[in-house]
Amino acid sequence: MTRWLTAAPWPYGAAEAAAFVDSAGLDEYPVRLCDRLVGMVRAGQSFGIWIASGHQRQGIALRAAILALSRRFLAGAAAVDVTHLEENHRVAVLLERLGFRPTGAVTLWSHPRQKHLPGVSLRLSRQDTGSRWSRRGW
Repeated sequence: MTRWLTAAPWPYGAAEAAAFVDSAGLDEYPVRLCDRLVGMVRAGQSFGIWIASGHQRQGIALRAAILALSRRFLAGAAAVDVTHLEENHRVAVLLERLGFRPTGAVTLWSHPRQKHLPGVSLRLSRQDTGSRWSRRGW
């Protein structure tokens, strides 16, 4: 999973995990299932999410993203931006389901791979969420 995270330090050990938790901002939320931490979602000026591989494809990311993005828009944001690696097809599908729209191609630095890789930039506006999410009953 770390291969898809562009900003995560590499190698990623216990010290890096502790530093990440200590530096979490007010717009970052842990994703828990029962008593286990299974991911994290950030919905500030930019959006980011990771879900542990054993908990993917269960709708957890979609529900966590909608909750975090809803909080962001209720706080007054007009839009939220995101970038992802072009080859990360799982996140591309999630972002499309959420209503993010492409804004252009970008080049992203990947710490785990130690090189620049092609990426995609997207944006979700508050107006897009109202019509899209209400039609699907989210």
